[in-house]
Amino acid sequence: MEFISRSELLKLFDISVWTIRRWQKNNHFPCPISASGKIKMYRKSEVKEWLESQCDKSKNNHKFDLKKIITSQTTNLKT
Repeated sequence: MEFISRSELLKLFDISVWTIRRWQKNNHFPCPISASGKIKMYRKSEVKEWLESQCDKSKNNHKFDLKKIITSQTTNLKT
């Protein structure tokens, strides 16, 4: 099982920690695992599944196109 740190996710998607927290609250983004103290880690497989589910939703909403994000970013999430 491979993990990605919160700081890596922030850089990967160019977002803030507040965006991740909002995604967790509103969009069911995976919850982090406390690795040590303040260090938060995410399972890469869960993040990838979440991205794919958002892509499916965006097909219906057309608000944003996560398919491009998935295509370009999943290379960094491969397990």
